[in-house]
Amino acid sequence: MAVLGVAGCGGSSDSANLSGADLRGVDLDEAQMRGATLVDADLSGTNLNLADLSGADLSRTNLSGAKFCKTTMPDGVGQQSGLLRERRGLLFPAMPWKVWYQSHGKFAKRYASGMLMIEPGRATYEGKKESVTINNASKVDRQMIGMNTWIHVEYEAGGETRHAYFLDKRMLGWSGVLGGNDKLHDELIAALT
Repeated sequence: MAVLGVAGCGGSSDSANLSGADLRGVDLDEAQMRGATLVDADLSGTNLNLADLSGADLSRTNLSGAKFCKTTMPDGVGQQSGLLRERRGLLFPAMPWKVWYQSHGKFAKRYASGMLMIEPGRATYEGKKESVTINNASKVDRQMIGMNTWIHVEYEAGGETRHAYFLDKRMLGWSGVLGGNDKLHDELIAALT
């Protein structure tokens, strides 16, 4: 386990290599970690309030349950990137969306249930029977199918144009009706366009 000087008291680890470090539950309040390498580190449950992570490499870093408030994040990491979501003025790591998915715009066909993870430049759907990775989206819009307004993503895969349609399925679909589909649409646009 890596030690960050005086963590919690403005400790400094500028440009430190903390790859794979187990920092679960550590108080990193006001820690200076500019340019630190945190690849594969476990920061779950840590307090990162007022921490400076500018220029840090957070690739594959576990941030679940970490607390962010006025945290300086690396360029490209933040709410607009899809990596963090804001709730009650605090930033939290993005969680997978529970969604309904279909690859066609027809009402009569059935749709699948699964998880959609949205990251900068990529969205990955994992269902029981099908997995879809969207890297090259050319369009994200809304399309009415039946009585629902689905989020439509047009993308390139294998040299051909493909389509993916998503709905927020939380609360048996009521979350989508109550604004979840709009949030899902906005996150897909921010991450893929």
